Amino acid sequence: MTYIVFDAPSADEAYAEAPEFGAEATAVTKLVQELEPGHRPAFCPPVTAAEQREVLLRLAAVDDRRWWTTREDGDLEAARDSAGRLMAHDLEYGDEVAGVYPPGSVEWRGGPDAGRAYLRQEYLVWLTGVAVDPVDG
Repeated sequence: MTYIVFDAPSADEAYAEAPEFGAEATAVTKLVQELEPGHRPAFCPPVTAAEQREVLLRLAAVDDRRWWTTREDGDLEAARDSAGRLMAHDLEYGDEVAGVYPPGSVEWRGGPDAGRAYLRQEYLVWLTGVAVDPVDG
């Protein structure tokens, strides 16, 4: 099978300014729990697509970073799954997509780890606020 190759952000680039792994994993776990049904106070509005996306984005980044540390097959599968959930969310809602290549772009059809490459693009923009065109730098 032939895959399209392009210059997505590497894990080193995407996570260079990320919070310390343990602290971020704890913060994401807490955020997931707060947004679960029954844990949000009744006076709060329903969870928005933007809030759901932030959780999916940060959780996928934690899973991806975990795999880069452990290199365990189970962690790779979790990273692929959570990146896929982010991409599926962005394909359905799309309002918060910030990277150069949108989720439906041909660049993300490049094999089993294309979703993780998409995640790293989106996480880098979310973290830094800067979308970098890989061609122009």
